[in-house]
Amino acid sequence: MKSIKSLSLLLAATLVIPFSARADEDPIASAAIQDLCASGSAEGSYSATVDKLGQLAIYIVCTGAGNIVATMRDSLNGKPESGGGIASNQITLVYNAVDDDTLSFVSFHGTPDDVNSMASTGTDGRLQVSLSALKQGELKGTLRFLRLLQPVKVQAKRQKAFPALLPTSPGPAGAAKSYVGIFKTDPKNRPQLVPDLISLDVIGGVQRATLNFSDPLMDTAYALYNGLKASEAGSVFYVTSGVDEGLSGRTTAQHIRGQVISANEIEFYFLSTQFGMLGPFRAKRTP
Repeated sequence: MKSIKSLSLLLAATLVIPFSARADEDPIASAAIQDLCASGSAEGSYSATVDKLGQLAIYIVCTGAGNIVATMRDSLNGKPESGGGIASNQITLVYNAVDDDTLSFVSFHGTPDDVNSMASTGTDGRLQVSLSALKQGELKGTLRFLRLLQPVKVQAKRQKAFPALLPTSPGPAGAAKSYVGIFKTDPKNRPQLVPDLISLDVIGGVQRATLNFSDPLMDTAYALYNGLKASEAGSVFYVTSGVDEGLSGRTTAQHIRGQVISANEIEFYFLSTQFGMLGPFRAKRTP
């Protein structure tokens, strides 16, 4: 039997059926993740050579005080942060569960109420790691998919930490007004892979963003719907793309985080599964 060479071959020809629920319904997982994200010890980029899959770039990203995701891709040139090539495939695992010392990143809902409504023919991505090891900046566990019946070992130390900007206390009333608007980056001081225009807004009390690019390697624009609650964010923004559940996690992730520098300027970082975390960059409010 031929060995599986990449995420692309592993995930191809997998039937996916949409299902829906939320990522933050497990209070045990939420409390553990809140502690993990507050410590700043887990977030960052990891590079792991995985049996049957080769070298993977794995990014652990805190998207809020009690929410964490894992997004990964094939590292074609062995340099996850170089941006030297487009990955042959990406997968983003946005749901979590905690069982004793095991933190699971999965592509399905982990709460009992959703079991009866979940499809059983999706990608079924599972990255299960030691929670205590992750608190020390180490991925230590297993990875599997529906077409990869036996889990494969994953072990890697954090290569690069991500800037931790999550607010520790709510900002003053009306702080959201300081970042709501459209901001333009200076093309002389940013790579093409970074958005030209960043639109930040608050809808339903939650931060939202749209990113527009000029680089042909990126899509024209991305809509990011999953942000912090504006009442808790102060002048900080953290906004992440959603995952099309019809793809069961077979997608790239985009994430932007930053803070207000002055009345008309923000400083931000941008993460994509394809290229890792880039920044910091500055953007100025458009008239």
